[in-house]
Amino acid sequence: MFHCRSDNFLYRTDACTGGIRFSSGSQNGISQQYALLAFLFALSGAGAGVASFAIKLNERAPHLFFVCFSILVGIFLFLSAPTLFPFSFKQAWPLIVVFSGLVLSPAVWRKYKMLKIKFIAPSLAFIALGVCPLVFSFRMLPLKSSQFILNWRPLLLLLAGVFLISLTLGIKTMRRAAGRFLILPAVFLCSCATQPAVPHDKPNSPAPTVSKIPDLPATPPQTSGSPAHPTAESAVPPPVPSGGAAANIAAEIRALVYSGIPSSLLKALNLIRAQNLSNGEFGRTMNAVIVYMLQSLYPGVQGQLPASSPPQNALYTKILLGADKGIYTAPPPNGDYLECVLPFLALIKDAGSATEDSARLLASLPDLERAVALYPNGVAPRYFIGFVYEKTGRFTEARAAYSEALALSKECYPAALGLARLLTNEGQYQEAAQSLSDSLMVFPGNMDIKRQLAITYYEMEDWPRADSALAEIVQKNNKNGDFILMYARTLIEREQFARAQSQLDAYALINAHNPHYLFLQARVQAEGFHNRDAALNYLRVFRNAPAIEGEALAYMVKLLLESDKTEEQAEGKRILAELLVKENPSLAVIELAAADAIRREAWGEARPYVRRLLDERRSSADLANAYTVEHGLNNNASALAYARELFQKEPSNTEAALVYIAALIDTGRTAEAASLIDARLSAAPAGAVKSSYYYLRSRTRSGDESRLNDLRSSLFEHPRNLQSLIAMFEYYYRQGDRRALYYLKQALAIDPDNIRLKRYEKEYAN
Repeated sequence: MFHCRSDNFLYRTDACTGGIRFSSGSQNGISQQYALLAFLFALSGAGAGVASFAIKLNERAPHLFFVCFSILVGIFLFLSAPTLFPFSFKQAWPLIVVFSGLVLSPAVWRKYKMLKIKFIAPSLAFIALGVCPLVFSFRMLPLKSSQFILNWRPLLLLLAGVFLISLTLGIKTMRRAAGRFLILPAVFLCSCATQPAVPHDKPNSPAPTVSKIPDLPATPPQTSGSPAHPTAESAVPPPVPSGGAAANIAAEIRALVYSGIPSSLLKALNLIRAQNLSNGEFGRTMNAVIVYMLQSLYPGVQGQLPASSPPQNALYTKILLGADKGIYTAPPPNGDYLECVLPFLALIKDAGSATEDSARLLASLPDLERAVALYPNGVAPRYFIGFVYEKTGRFTEARAAYSEALALSKECYPAALGLARLLTNEGQYQEAAQSLSDSLMVFPGNMDIKRQLAITYYEMEDWPRADSALAEIVQKNNKNGDFILMYARTLIEREQFARAQSQLDAYALINAHNPHYLFLQARVQAEGFHNRDAALNYLRVFRNAPAIEGEALAYMVKLLLESDKTEEQAEGKRILAELLVKENPSLAVIELAAADAIRREAWGEARPYVRRLLDERRSSADLANAYTVEHGLNNNASALAYARELFQKEPSNTEAALVYIAALIDTGRTAEAASLIDARLSAAPAGAVKSSYYYLRSRTRSGDESRLNDLRSSLFEHPRNLQSLIAMFEYYYRQGDRRALYYLKQALAIDPDNIRLKRYEKEYAN
């Protein structure tokens, strides 16, 4: 019993150490090179496996294939030692071919999460090519392989032909050309296997005819609300039997195209490419439809688009060719979804051109509404409906249609652009900016969205945000004159005149005679370089130009009225009178007339102008002018109401705070005014602002000494504070002090046309 256990132990020891002797080449009949080769395969497989797992095998199907194949081959070579594997390498080498077929399926499963027929067929072919030699290598049949082939040649040819026919009919994703290529040799093999041999001098029998292999169907997806309407006129290839994988792929592609959003269209392109449909009629047609939709609706979407070569006899192709020429191809009565949607691309292409016709746009509405009924989840027809309503002046319906398209998908940024245009025209700038910002989050680099957002910021006079938005646009395209002028105007409003001048110099190369360009040049000269004469020269170039008559001429009148020259003041008054007698003068002219009346202290004349500005615009400047007019008319209660509204509108604005404090003092609410002054005075910047606060605080003081101290502090902060100078003059004038003359001269030097000071000037002259 002891010997039996000893022998068993020795047998196991030999079996376990056989691999070690094999690896060192000490096993009889095995060389060290052979052992090294086996271990190289095993180790390379293990190393590749570790590397693949290190990168988590994300879409690394080739890595997984070579890992599994190398491991299996390495194990096989290692086990080829005589003590571990009963067959020699010469007999078992076909197992390597079997291994290649076995590891192909896991690799495909890893990449596609499913087994695909076009990979199962090669896998089975490799396994069969390996198993067949093994049958003869392991002596399972009493025949040699050469003798078997000679005896069973007809059966082998028949099986090969059947296999090729099955491959052609079974793989729905193969191209039509490939199917025709395989069917001919398949029929030839079958005929050779089933017909007897014929002498060489007899003609061969004619080959059997073969029916046309159908391509993928083009029927629309069977979803709720989108019934299929295949017609003989539409671009549909002959359908395949229902229930196949090809029909599901075609339905998926059509559903993606019907949705009409950029991500779905790009996904459909990738699916056509992945399924090798690009050369079939269905794939070529859908490629052309997708590419045209992306280029027409979403030109800002970045993506690699394939070359478009649709079949010329397809109805979709005829629609697209007509759209490219601006021709609207009316859909047939039972047309499908795309036949109702694609013709409208012709009207989008002509948008804004001289050939645009409202009646033509409205005539397309029934087709678009039918497309919505066929597929309610498509964004394209809803956007097109909004486009029709916007172009024909039905803005309420257009806004509703654009909102419906955006509710289906935020990716439909043309609808966001249209909605922003409508909101901007209605003065709802914040809503327009929010809609565009949402679209910009989906398409961060889209320049169409950025351009419309810049226009919105410009129209709402949000100059800081308009500055950054317009700077990016002008940097990317320095040939767009409209945006260059908008950017120059924005810089002028921000008092960055040197940068504005550089933009205007760039625009001068485009059109140096543009009235808006000349107007902006005048503003830079007057406000930036304080060159009134140069500004007037620019403005006189287009004195009678109607393009921007209100704004430009009002600015010209402003410069003339502020001039020191009597003749220029007279010219300004004459032009202002001409502008006021015109029917419905612009707000710029009304604002200038109000400012001129306020400067002359003609409060009754200024009041109707200010009221019109409040009714139509009601800006902060208008509220400030309204306070000044009511204060001049001694209507302190009305003045306080306007001042409070201004302060509530802009609580952080220093000018608004100063106006509100002055109104509180005028109505006798000095305690409230003093507390507000004390809260702001310590944080006020030195100079004119702090000087104004000291002046207002002097008005809240009851004692002369404290009042004089505040006035002196005001003049210390800003010696040219006109109100403080007038207050000092009036105090000393009441006291009969000769120092009053000093302060009067200082005030007249600053404002020689001041009506209040003119009266005292005559008195001291006498």
